[in-house]
Amino acid sequence: MHIFTKTNELKGRIMKTKSNFWLQNISVIFIYLAATFFVSAQETITRSNIEAVPLAIHGHDIISYYNNDIVQKGNNNFQAIYKGKRYIFTKKENQLLFAKNPEKYLPKFDGLCAHSASHQKMIAGNPSVYVVDQGNLYFFLDNNAKNAWNERDDDKVAKASKHWQYTATKLNNDLKAKKLWKEKNTVELFTF
Repeated sequence: MHIFTKTNELKGRIMKTKSNFWLQNISVIFIYLAATFFVSAQETITRSNIEAVPLAIHGHDIISYYNNDIVQKGNNNFQAIYKGKRYIFTKKENQLLFAKNPEKYLPKFDGLCAHSASHQKMIAGNPSVYVVDQGNLYFFLDNNAKNAWNERDDDKVAKASKHWQYTATKLNNDLKAKKLWKEKNTVELFTF
């Protein structure tokens, strides 16, 4: 009888220890689950925070510069973010082409006027005034700049590239200090 009582006491202590373990650790487990939920909720990407990223090339589908005679506006259903800019596309196929090799499609001199860059000036290019030459996309301030670029005999691309290399290195260093999406060299695709 004495052994039976001791065994029951031991079982009681074990049960109490197990229940104390769960009571003590349930708060830790709850905190972990709450933190996981909070972090995943923060990392959820919504259409509104994607659309807060600056739009590239005035919303034109960058692939359409290479495929058509007429440049087309993109559709917000097919988007990509690359190096801090948001690109929109007319269709899923264009979005996927861009994702495979974004550097192939990006305008030279980050969309600045190519003619101005050859004169060491940083003037925004107009995505509606462009030339695709030897697989490279160049934007221009206006048709006068485009015509001047086309008429020049000297090595305008080399001049503009030399100036742009210096400027791009400086801009790249500035980007490292910026917020979300700015440092990523990968393409993030979003389809809605």
